[in-house]
Amino acid sequence: MSSKRGLPHLTKGRSCNHEWNKNRKGVITATKLPPLIRKYDDELEVRNNESAKSLVADILHYKTPVSTKGMRWGIVNEPIVNPFYQYFLLVISRQNFSKTDL
Repeated sequence: MSSKRGLPHLTKGRSCNHEWNKNRKGVITATKLPPLIRKYDDELEVRNNESAKSLVADILHYKTPVSTKGMRWGIVNEPIVNPFYQYFLLVISRQNFSKTDL
């Protein structure tokens, strides 16, 4: 790592960032741990081989990430839309709905 600011600076943008992906390759993260644990039964036998193989391929980044037009739009526009969404949540949380309003 050449930056003095470290990994957080190098990985800004997360999933769209090459450094972020490179540093996660082969690492079992908190996101991957529950699915990994569910692959085994009480006797530590693999429940479903195909499902386990798919998870290993995902952890090792053997699969090409899915990227749709909508996903790309969301990644680009999230910083713009997020403040509006937070405001919307605040407004909704202050509302008192009765059963007849639904």
